[in-house]
Amino acid sequence: MPELSQEKLQLLDEIKNLSPQMREIASAIFAEPELGYQEFKSSARLADFLEANGFHVERGLLGMPTAFHASFGSDDGPQVAFLAEFDALPGLGTPAATICSARRPAARP
Repeated sequence: MPELSQEKLQLLDEIKNLSPQMREIASAIFAEPELGYQEFKSSARLADFLEANGFHVERGLLGMPTAFHASFGSDDGPQVAFLAEFDALPGLGTPAATICSARRPAARP
């Protein structure tokens, strides 16, 4: 098995260090489902986490208060993109999502 480069080892250490926080965020999003275009808590949790870890975060993209763009570093070098869809679907998914949809009807622009 080839030996990992110093950069890869550093990345693995960083992932290991951030993993508890990332799991906590994922559990919170799962425990408090929000319907489409109403993901205010989830969006804030993710954007706050990224800001706290050195990302530049632009919030409220395209007039959507829950949309954000986060960037790190410069334009020189590799580019990585993630798209996250985490809204609760009425009547589907976890029991919490079903309860959420019963309390708040979906409001789409």
